[in-house]
Amino acid sequence: MTYDVRAMEKEMRRRASPEPVLVPGGRALGAQLDRPPGSSGISPTIIGETCTLRWRRLARGAPSVDVHPDSTGAELFLYIVRGDVELIAAGITRRVSAENLIVIPAGERHVRLRPVGDVDLGLAEFIAAHPP
Repeated sequence: MTYDVRAMEKEMRRRASPEPVLVPGGRALGAQLDRPPGSSGISPTIIGETCTLRWRRLARGAPSVDVHPDSTGAELFLYIVRGDVELIAAGITRRVSAENLIVIPAGERHVRLRPVGDVDLGLAEFIAAHPP
């Protein structure tokens, strides 16, 4: 099976649309992830062959949320796209700004995030696929 790489790159440069762009095999090339401003929650989860992606938005001033309530066998990667967050884990509190990556080790539990600052927090959550 061959792919038209130029066509795929052109499609990726387009503005996001509410409908996913399908590529051979029925897989989505792009998807609308963000939620409306001022809202909090998780957008639809995208499950790939090697990892899972979730987009999370927390409205400024929202209470903290536990992004890792259970112990897992894989690290969780949180990339802060916009806003600032207060990270609370293992009795330590740190402020983390946009364009930073937070790595939550496998086995860690009860990691909380609280949006701080003047804008809603937007972050991408990546976790490796579990072996069958």
